Amino acid sequence: MHISRFRRCARLPAAVLVLSLPVATMAATVYSSAADDGNDSGMALVGDNGEPATINLWISDGEAGSATACRPDAGGDELCGYDVHILANGNAQIVEFQPAPDVRAHLDGTGFLAVNAINIDPEPGPQRIGALVVSAIGAGDIQVVGNTAVTAALEEVPIAAPTLLAVTGMDGDADGVASDIDNCLLIANPDQRDTDGDGFGNACDADLNNDLTINFSDLGIMKEVFFTTDPDADLDGDGGVGFSDLAALKSAFFGPPGPSALAVARGAKK
Repeated sequence: MHISRFRRCARLPAAVLVLSLPVATMAATVYSSAADDGNDSGMALVGDNGEPATINLWISDGEAGSATACRPDAGGDELCGYDVHILANGNAQIVEFQPAPDVRAHLDGTGFLAVNAINIDPEPGPQRIGALVVSAIGAGDIQVVGNTAVTAALEEVPIAAPTLLAVTGMDGDADGVASDIDNCLLIANPDQRDTDGDGFGNACDADLNNDLTINFSDLGIMKEVFFTTDPDADLDGDGGVGFSDLAALKSAFFGPPGPSALAVARGAKK
């Protein structure tokens, strides 16, 4: 089973199973495992250059004894069910989720992922949730919310909500401008030139007619000002419109301008 996504890193939320049962003292924990074996845990780290990264998700009950079937008179803390909600915030993005067998999941276009599973004969120890594919182009986080699972004794228990994902390298294009204020997140432009003031730096803004798509209309505009000093079409900032600017436009053809942290903050290009 495979769920694909939509769209942009650090804490994860979990959800609630609706059962009118007493709350136990132990707690389940959702965490990432670098080796995907459930034995190692810790915060996953990804860069903010937009490259996808796979985060292996597990849930642990902390129970080391033998497994106990799920029933009211059972004594074990093994998990027989959970409902975990995962949310992407800021510039973090859930690209895709690949659930483990018997795990159901739904990923919507807002970066919200719901994952749940029921296991009437649980095994003690960690249970694999699946693989979360994420990316980031600036500051953000991914969180687990809802905070409830059900043990073999059919007791509701909280799920710890750790930071599952942290964004590293907060200057993804290494131009000396922090990603959360960089108007070209993937192309180095230390001068941050933005001659049309739209929130996209010239270095990543071949959208010369400001319609959010780089196409033949923009190519026509560039041809009209070729070999001039038109500031908006001077993408590389060398003082004139030339072949390097034309090459930049062609490499971005049929795509949007940016990405830009400033344009994201404003919500849309003017």
